[in-house]
Amino acid sequence: MESLIEKTQVYVRSLLEKEASGHDWWHTQRVKDQ
Repeated sequence: MESLIEKTQVYVRSLLEKEASGHDWWHTQRVKDQ
């Protein structure tokens, strides 16, 4: 069973995967990992 955090990551990634402003999924991952 997926946790709420995992479900949220999937949802946010789907929203940001084509973002061109620099605040894409990978930016979100870098911020999370700090």
